[in-house]
Amino acid sequence: MLKNQIDKRMSTCIAQACDALQEGLFFVDAQGKILTANAAFCSMLGYGDDEITGKNFFDLSKTNLDRLDEPLRANLAIFKLYYFQRSEQHPLPMKLIARDGTQIQVAMRSIITRDKAGEPAVAAGIITLTEEQFQEDKSYDQIDLQHIWALEQNYRNILQHSGDGIIITDFNSMIVTVNDSLVSMLGYDRSQEIVGRYLLELAAFEGGHTCTTGDLLCIDKSYYDSQVEVTNQLFETGHAQSMVYMFKKDGVVVPVEATLSLLTDPEGNRRGTIAICRDITQRVKAEKQILDAKFFLENVFTTTRDGIYVTDAQGLCIMVNQAFTSITGYTQQELIGSSPASLLPADADEQMSQQMIEAMSNHDDLSLFEARWQRKNGTIFPVEVRLAVLKNAACEDNGIVATVRDCSERKRVLEELRRSHESLEEKVSERTKGIEDVNTALRVLLKGREDDKHTHEEKILANVNELVLPYLDRLKTTRLDERQRASIAIIEANLKDIVAPFAARAASRNLSLTPSEIQIANLIKHGMTAKEIAEIISLSPRTIECHRASIRKKLGINNRKVNLRAFLMSSY
Repeated sequence: MLKNQIDKRMSTCIAQACDALQEGLFFVDAQGKILTANAAFCSMLGYGDDEITGKNFFDLSKTNLDRLDEPLRANLAIFKLYYFQRSEQHPLPMKLIARDGTQIQVAMRSIITRDKAGEPAVAAGIITLTEEQFQEDKSYDQIDLQHIWALEQNYRNILQHSGDGIIITDFNSMIVTVNDSLVSMLGYDRSQEIVGRYLLELAAFEGGHTCTTGDLLCIDKSYYDSQVEVTNQLFETGHAQSMVYMFKKDGVVVPVEATLSLLTDPEGNRRGTIAICRDITQRVKAEKQILDAKFFLENVFTTTRDGIYVTDAQGLCIMVNQAFTSITGYTQQELIGSSPASLLPADADEQMSQQMIEAMSNHDDLSLFEARWQRKNGTIFPVEVRLAVLKNAACEDNGIVATVRDCSERKRVLEELRRSHESLEEKVSERTKGIEDVNTALRVLLKGREDDKHTHEEKILANVNELVLPYLDRLKTTRLDERQRASIAIIEANLKDIVAPFAARAASRNLSLTPSEIQIANLIKHGMTAKEIAEIISLSPRTIECHRASIRKKLGINNRKVNLRAFLMSSY
């Protein structure tokens, strides 16, 4: 109970003390909304006690706010709390807007209480009028600053002819001057479209934005925090550099490299800031392409299954990938600084060593060779190495990059294929030999069959010619009536048609013999003597002997001790 009474009395005392202060005193929350203010602050701005509570301090320190949309006003209001943080350390000059619209020159000091996360929770601002000081310096403001920012032709020429965009603000962050490069960079038509606005109106806040690089830019709180740090550096050192994002007229965000400087008078009082801005869209695009290419190459270098190593101009490894360490069994630390030639086995002959050294020093674009390497555990294995020479800016040899492939599996597969091929060739040879034997047997059988066929054909032809047709010829000479003669003629014609195919094949073997000789040869083959043949064909034995001699001569057995009948039986 006693504690509550003391707290009430303390609160009453603090309230009375605040009202008694001649300096303006007010309290704001984390969003900049005024919680309470003393009588001096209300009187200073022309507000009543009940009118000032609930207003945003941002509304009291900026003019022309009706042209800003609500989201932008909210962002600017939050950023305005930064001035409370700055004025914790040093009084901060600024202008406040009275109820009647007049601007009052003041200096603000602040006290901030923070939550457990270190973020501002409640801030107290102490306002002191500085109008008299600025009245004394009025001639300086009107003459010197006016010469610096507007009238001095020297600075104006620098401003307008600079290839970089330039923004000059007053100490309340209102833009007072921009050059044509800045107007063009942000897509405006005239500088008047930018002058009179607050610098933060051009700054991109949290959220997603379309960027001139073609990407969707997502700005988060970390970007805002980094800009606060840059502003701290600007106030502490007078200079700062940063990469910022600024809105163009069409709402697209452009990346800008900004160099910031404080503008001060001869007494060191802050009068504003100057920012030199350079559009770095193309540079950001190029950097992104380089990063993408670097990321791609790093992925290829890391994930490829072939080993890769890179050497310096002295032939010592400066980089190896994971696959190379897996192939050789060494760690990256063991390989860096060593020569790839050290991987040759101890028994490598001089020719192999020289081949590898020549390939490594080859000045051609690519060199491919095979070698035997030795793993850390002593295992010897075959490798395929492809080298490319690295060049420096002066086109001088600056090392090599090599891909290494373990050929053990390929060699094993090739050896298995070779063995399989040899085995298949042996099997094919064996089967081919068997097939040839079968074919030979078949050819013999076919030839025998063909010979039998020819023999049967010849027998049929001989039987018809020797045993049938001669007797038909004899019948023709006997006394026959017309019907009998016609029947014999039909029989003779039909027999000749039957044996005509046989006669054509037999004729090819008997082309040199006359028909009479063929008849006599067939009778001889059947074992008849000259006398018997003479009786059959009604010729004299002497004539038959003449025919026998002619047959022997035509068959090529004249004057040879060869039995004519035996020869005829074997050949015909």
